[in-house]
Amino acid sequence: MDDSSDLPPHSLSARYTLPAAFEEIAFRGVVLTMFLVHHSRRRAILVSAAAFSVIHLLTLAGGRPPLWVAGQLAWAFCMGIFHGTLCVRTASLLPAMLVHCLGNLFSGSLTGGMQSRAPVGTQVFYDLILSLGVVPVTLIVLWVRFFVRRWPVPGP
Repeated sequence: MDDSSDLPPHSLSARYTLPAAFEEIAFRGVVLTMFLVHHSRRRAILVSAAAFSVIHLLTLAGGRPPLWVAGQLAWAFCMGIFHGTLCVRTASLLPAMLVHCLGNLFSGSLTGGMQSRAPVGTQVFYDLILSLGVVPVTLIVLWVRFFVRRWPVPGP
């Protein structure tokens, strides 16, 4: 089996990482910011996470199985909460963009090729263990803590 197309520079990493910046601008830069004006931080983060999750329904049009899409919706909602919290706590989009790009790079180009060749049941199991499991959630929590502690928050 040739996995050379899964690794940079031949991978689809730009396809997975570039949209992350635009998604952060749309969902955290616009939706989250708009809701922060009139709602609590918690509600604004939840609304932006829900909107981020719902946009991932478009993967149904790409022919993905409903079970796979349901997993992606749940994951996108959780990621939206992490990214929204990161934006609010750091008062910046940049840390969330970086975390989102790194997450997409890992799950998309580095592991996506291996996973896409597996049957749907195996893909779902793989997602529960690696994509939705303890390893990435732990890394995300550590990234958020790292950025929140080190990112300079502008004063009032």
